[in-house]
Amino acid sequence: MFFLLIQSLQIDPQAIFFANGEISDCSKVTSYLESFEETPPLIAVDGGFNYCYQMNITPTVIVGDMDSANPLWMSSPPYNGIEKILLDRAKDCTDLGFALETYHRPETTSVLFGAFGYRPDHSLYNLYLLLKYPKELFLFTEDAVLFALSETHPD
Repeated sequence: MFFLLIQSLQIDPQAIFFANGEISDCSKVTSYLESFEETPPLIAVDGGFNYCYQMNITPTVIVGDMDSANPLWMSSPPYNGIEKILLDRAKDCTDLGFALETYHRPETTSVLFGAFGYRPDHSLYNLYLLLKYPKELFLFTEDAVLFALSETHPD
């Protein structure tokens, strides 16, 4: 199995996830979202909600132990009416891992923003998630798209 990093890719995802890594150019994210006739479900994963708030995006659901999401923003309209799935802080996976297990559907594609950045341990785990969902999970950065292929690399 190996990773591919490409400049751009048109993907029609079944779901879009927002994690708490770095999103330095929110305008690229909003432009991407505006390209859909019908926006797929938007899953804010804990601190990924803060990016949704800053971009004036209303997620479908907020998932996490809420140790990073701004509680003041979450309690303000319209965000106070959004479904929230509160996870225990003591768990065997990250909030994003749980969110993908819950909302990603096999043999469909999902897009992830904010996969890399502030926490090296989470960034490495997010690379593992690419291997867990080859050709299904696509990590978008401001400059590229990263995903894993299921085929083995030829020797």
